[in-house]
Amino acid sequence: MRFRTIFVIALRYLALAHNAIDAVGLPPHAACARSLVQLDLSHNLIRTLPESLLGLVSLRQLDISSNR
Repeated sequence: MRFRTIFVIALRYLALAHNAIDAVGLPPHAACARSLVQLDLSHNLIRTLPESLLGLVSLRQLDISSNR
């Protein structure tokens, strides 16, 4: 499956719950790295989190409940 790159300047809240996501990736120098405050990855199939999430310097709330 191919995904198109989307450029976002000031994303603050991202809800991706209930999407059967099994892996999380954050490209280097992602635009959202400085602005993302809340990330909801709950109710997916995620087993591990990448170190790249540490680059989300403004992140205050991360919901990873109900994953594998």
